[in-house]
Amino acid sequence: MGEDGKILQFRDSAEQELLSLRAFFRRQRDVDDKDERLVSELLRLAARSEIRPRALGAVLVPLFIHDGELRLLYTKRSKRLAHHRGEVAFPGGKQDSTDPNLLMTALREAEEEIGLSPQRVEVLGRLPFFEVSRSGVAVVPYVSVLSSLDGIVANTQEVEEVFSVPISVLRDPGYRITYHFDHPDGSRSAHPAIAYEGRVIWGLTLRITLALLRCFDCAKASPR
Repeated sequence: MGEDGKILQFRDSAEQELLSLRAFFRRQRDVDDKDERLVSELLRLAARSEIRPRALGAVLVPLFIHDGELRLLYTKRSKRLAHHRGEVAFPGGKQDSTDPNLLMTALREAEEEIGLSPQRVEVLGRLPFFEVSRSGVAVVPYVSVLSSLDGIVANTQEVEEVFSVPISVLRDPGYRITYHFDHPDGSRSAHPAIAYEGRVIWGLTLRITLALLRCFDCAKASPR
């Protein structure tokens, strides 16, 4: 099979995975973010967390197909930021008083951080995952599919770079490492991570990534 044939074969496979994932999220029958029950549930879960939340926030978990390959988009945060500086993240941030719901928070922040127009985003649904970040933000992730990467550019005030990783790499145990984080007090802690092309995905971003991979597995195991 020639190179063009391989790309078409990979693209068909990637499209099938996205179809299964769409069906998975349709079956979730998720609660709309305008419903106060979502925020109540988040606060109830947050009360059990080791870190008490000081704010609600949301991130976009953007999938896209490039050269027949399904990939996941990440950002690397600017070293000038107050929290999580230089770390790999998903586009997103804290809820603003003008945001009607948390999904709009994720879309607004993605546009501010990387110039991603909401018109190019197909939102599949809320990831069945919730956690409070080290900085005290209760984070809700939204899985999405991008129709185009046109116009995506890092806002250098917040983002050092925008990059992507193939889903096949994220699944591959050969890319799993132990990452050692140096705390401001001089102590060091070890964390599971994924290393790819000099970048390290760990912490909350890794846990969101693994939750997405579990959704792919569930989608594959369930009939559409």
